[in-house]
Amino acid sequence: MPDGGIITINTENIEGPEGKKVQITVKDQGIGIAPQYLDKVFDPYFSTKQQGSGLGLASCYSIISKHDGTIDVESGLNRGTTFTITLPAVEEQKEGIVSVAADVAITDSDTASARILVLDDEDLVLQMCGSMLEEMGHQVDYAIVGEEAVKKYRDANEEGQDYDVVICDLTIPGGMGGQEAAREILKCNPQARIIVSSGYASDPVMADYMEYGFKGRVVKPYGFEEFQKVIQQVLEG
Repeated sequence: MPDGGIITINTENIEGPEGKKVQITVKDQGIGIAPQYLDKVFDPYFSTKQQGSGLGLASCYSIISKHDGTIDVESGLNRGTTFTITLPAVEEQKEGIVSVAADVAITDSDTASARILVLDDEDLVLQMCGSMLEEMGHQVDYAIVGEEAVKKYRDANEEGQDYDVVICDLTIPGGMGGQEAAREILKCNPQARIIVSSGYASDPVMADYMEYGFKGRVVKPYGFEEFQKVIQQVLEG
């Protein structure tokens, strides 16, 4: 909303044929979204903003879908935009779920408390990736350019505290990308376990990642379960 305005957030309980749900509505008084863009707003890397990453709404869509919910958008030029999120209601707390998840995390000695270095130039990706890794029980460190990631890895290696896994974004505008960073890290430690990350699944490096020295790959935007599975496979491999 470049000229200011009011953002209105409403929540309500609704009930239908599929049971009880919680509905959240976020409405702004902004410039709106052109009709030709409405069906693209949840696509990864699509943005109408000059400095936009195109990951915000894609991440929202992924997270909400993983929770069996939906997110819809209504908008028109100069009429503002309304996002409606619908999620299944939890009628009673299931206390056993948290404790079971915790037991799984601490009893698997191969995957608990790994030291992981994440290379990505997008703040949102770093935040989401870090939150998921911490939820899995790992220790996380960050780098926004390949040069920084290589230095951190070398410093840790010299101190005898290698990172267990490094996650490298393939493309870093204006800096060393994941492929070159991985090459330098492997010079330091040929046994380094590195995962390549990108939003372009068809990229030659993503398609044939092992040929470039990577042990795994994750395609953005990735969900928690998919991400955890790749981490575990790399740690156990």
